[in-house]
Amino acid sequence: MSRYSPIAPSSLTADQHKAYDEGSEICSSVFGDKFLYKNEDGAFIGPFAPLLFTPTLVDPFFKLVVELGKLPGLPSSAREVAILATGSRFQSKYELYAHERVAALYKPHGGSDRKCEEWEEAFWRQCS
Repeated sequence: MSRYSPIAPSSLTADQHKAYDEGSEICSSVFGDKFLYKNEDGAFIGPFAPLLFTPTLVDPFFKLVVELGKLPGLPSSAREVAILATGSRFQSKYELYAHERVAALYKPHGGSDRKCEEWEEAFWRQCS
């Protein structure tokens, strides 16, 4: 559970609403339907919920996320392994929830579904 409660869109200030709209557009285009980033009321959840308490940070935060995803020399699968290892180490439930779904999109090179399962099992053994 986040230390910051989600803010329903109907309760947002003008600045928060502008940031919410920007963040929603970016989340939709970057994350799509890979995982939930809003609750049933439409409020941001997980690491996105606190952003609206400082609406001026929404745009720079998402720009950083997008740019980190473009780093040369760091394959998407390796990035997801690093994120999952960090999430596991700090028992970050939302991070694990979201990035397990993102990581499932990246199979090891030439891997079959079984190979992917073996890779995932090996990963989780390393994290425990």
